[in-house]
Parts: sequence; C-alpha cells; structure tokens
Amino acid sequence: MKSATRFRLILTTVILAQCSKKISDFARGQNLPAGYVASETYWLVEGDELLGVANLRLTLNDNIRYCGGHIGLGIRPCFRGKGLGVELLAQTIALAKGKGINELHIHCYKHNLASAKMIIANGGVLDSEIELDTQSNEKNQQDNAAAIIQRYRVS
Repeated sequence: MKSATRFRLILTTVILAQCSKKISDFARGQNLPAGYVASETYWLVEGDELLGVANLRLTLNDNIRYCGGHIGLGIRPCFRGKGLGVELLAQTIALAKGKGINELHIHCYKHNLASAKMIIANGGVLDSEIELDTQSNEKNQQDNAAAIIQRYRVS
C-alpha cells in the first residue's frame, strides 16, 4: 500500500506565532483578505481542553450581511449535544453587545436544525430565508441542489 503524503502534521512555535499574528491582525482589521471584515476569535475551553470556537465579525459588509452574519461558531464533534453551542453563542452575543453591536445578524443553513435551535435559544428571530444558487455554494454544487440560508436577528 502506498503511503499518503498529501498532508503533513507539523506544529511549531513559528506556525503558532503566524496563527496568533493573523488572529490579532483580523481583530485590528489589518491585512484582511478581500471581502473580509475585522473579527475577533474566542475559544471555549474547559481546563486545557478546547471545546469550541466563535468568530465575531465587528462590522458587516454587503456580502456578509446578505449571507454570513456577525457570528460563526463551531463545537468539536465529541462535545456536541451538551448545550455548549448555546453557551458559546450566549457569551459571544454578550461580548458583541458590550462592543455596541446591538442588532446581530446570525445565519445558518436551514437543514442545520441544531444551529437554528441554538440561535432561537439565544433570542434569535427568523428574519428571512435566502436560496444560494449552486454556483455560489461549492458544497451544494456536489449535491446539485441549492442551499437555503436562514437569517436570524438578535436584538
């Protein structure tokens, strides 16, 4: 059997420093790729265990307002189903409001019921649904289907 060499595992202080610099730059709105906005990254941890991560976009451009919203987050698969997404979103919303972002746009795929429930549990009200065509949504191009995005607002 031929060994796969497509990926390399590497963890060095140089890479950690590069990641840290990139996260700091994003928080300051510096060195952003085209179409990106300033954002802060928050880690949900217990002890030395990483449970999840949230990104808070401090402003929205037209594209992100249309599809993306202020907050994106993820919980590690082995910690899902324990209410941690609700907690992480609640803490991120509180941080956003502390920064003067009083109306938050939070979006999710319609088929992602866990995300929708998490948003609703944090006061999200469904504002609208949009359909992404297959050309603007690479994941669903493979499925040959359009994706429905639910756009919630939290005040």
